[in-house]
Amino acid sequence: MKRIFKYLIAAIGFCATVSCEDMNSLHQEYLDRGELIYPGKVDSINIYPGIEKVKFEWEVKADPRISKVEIHWSEGVEAKKREYPVIRTEDGSFIMSALIDSIPEGSYNFEFITWDDAGNRSLASTRAVDIYGNSGYLAHRLAKTTRLGNGTLIAWQPADSSMVRVELSYTDLDGLQQQTTVLPEEKNTIVLHQGEIQMVTVYKKPLDLDTLRATAKTLPVSTSLAKTIVKEGTSIITAVDFDLGGEGVAYHDSDSSNEGNNDYRGALGEENCPVDIQNTPPNVGWSNAGEWLQYTVTVEEEGDYLADLNLSVGGGSAQYSLIVNGVKTDVYNLISNSNWDSYRWYHQTNPAEPQPEIHLLKGVNVIRLYMDNGGFNLRSISLINALYVIVSPDNRVSSLAPALYYGFTNATDLSLPFAGSAPLEFSEQVMAKPALNPGDGKKAVQITKTNKVKVQNPVSSPLNRYTLMWDINIPVGGEYYTLLQTSLTNSSDANLFINRNRQLGRGDYSGALVELNEWHRIVLVVDDAASGSTVYKVYLNGQHVLTNNSGSIKNGAVSLKEHFWIFTDEDGEDNELYCAGFAMWANKMLTDTEIAALGKTVL
Repeated sequence: MKRIFKYLIAAIGFCATVSCEDMNSLHQEYLDRGELIYPGKVDSINIYPGIEKVKFEWEVKADPRISKVEIHWSEGVEAKKREYPVIRTEDGSFIMSALIDSIPEGSYNFEFITWDDAGNRSLASTRAVDIYGNSGYLAHRLAKTTRLGNGTLIAWQPADSSMVRVELSYTDLDGLQQQTTVLPEEKNTIVLHQGEIQMVTVYKKPLDLDTLRATAKTLPVSTSLAKTIVKEGTSIITAVDFDLGGEGVAYHDSDSSNEGNNDYRGALGEENCPVDIQNTPPNVGWSNAGEWLQYTVTVEEEGDYLADLNLSVGGGSAQYSLIVNGVKTDVYNLISNSNWDSYRWYHQTNPAEPQPEIHLLKGVNVIRLYMDNGGFNLRSISLINALYVIVSPDNRVSSLAPALYYGFTNATDLSLPFAGSAPLEFSEQVMAKPALNPGDGKKAVQITKTNKVKVQNPVSSPLNRYTLMWDINIPVGGEYYTLLQTSLTNSSDANLFINRNRQLGRGDYSGALVELNEWHRIVLVVDDAASGSTVYKVYLNGQHVLTNNSGSIKNGAVSLKEHFWIFTDEDGEDNELYCAGFAMWANKMLTDTEIAALGKTVL
């Protein structure tokens, strides 16, 4: 035990000796080198970032030993440095500045180090800086936009604190280039324009060197209420979606308050609109003489368009007119239905009343609904190209009570009959088309050469006694046109043609000719049950032109089965034509007097 204790004392003594020697060595090194004194650090650094550059301002301490300032940063793996000598003109601290440019966009750490002439350096002062570059990363001010006929309503969301403005560039209604500046405090903006709006959002923070501009882009449209008047079909203009621009531009209202208390326009972003809007769905009410609403529309095809109003007439002397591109129509009287909330399409409900037909150009048109006398509530306006409107069924035909009568009056389904229940069956889609001479106002459905049209027999078959009527227009001569095919499978020659010489019949042909590009009413009277020869009589525009006695019409050949065909032949003798009406009388042979009263086609 005594031996172990002796060894332990010896070890401790050895360690103490070695430690004292190390401390003596460090002390000597300090005495040899002298005291280490750091130069004063850079203080109070202000940063002014810009586009691919940054400006710094900093305070240099009163330490007289400071001879230069270095700024260090890294661009990727490459170390960068700038040196700035310290030149004193007086004692004390002072401000230095430096602009560093050609720095790629990105986030950087900049270190500021001071040096003295003896090669001593200060501790580093570090600052993080974002350098701006391509402005594509900048966001645009957000907004809800509503496109109306002559412009756009912009409801802005609150601006970012660094946004200074939004610049809008557009073409105005006169075709001139314009620019509008929107300030951060602006909530709603109305721009009257054509085409698109380009927007640039501009930013500048208090210490930024540069104004930053977001990449220009097209202002997106949140909702489009602008109306295109289509070439075919009905276009509806909602009454409350009138133009922008306020009193005297988009509308004229006789007072300054909205009596209807439906803030439809306010919800879009148009403040304090006085047009009297009420109800849901909304309508314009409280109409007074001299008030008007304006609608800018884009038209696909130039032409004449029939206008109708969806309204309720509570007053007793209501009147309106339309002003189209500055041209006023006649004044139209409105028959009262003694109700402010019973809406209907006025001219559709009152077909005997005069209906406005307006001429619209292709492209932009301006339509004003003028209230010559108040007394009605307006919900919407319809426009349909007159060339594509099929005329209402002929009362001369209807009065003779046909079993089937196709007048093509249902715009959504042209196959539906005006009288009877069975629709026509077209092998191809059929649309309302103009006749070859659209200037004469004629309309029809176009039956192409490949369109096979099947008619369901509305009575039990075989049907031996009947009358058929066609209202047709043939465009070219030198071709066959088929009117009737009784073969169930269209597997034999048809039963009534217009031949290449434009004569009517089959085998035997009429002396009278079917003139080109004119409307004709053709009637066929059949009695296939008569003793002896079948009765087969053809009429053109009310005149008897053919009785087929040649034997080419054999007994039973023109008897109608469960269905038959029109404008269809088994070997292609069925050229394209226009049809404005087809009627059938079952078990009835119209007389010469009745057919004369039918006369010719009137469209």
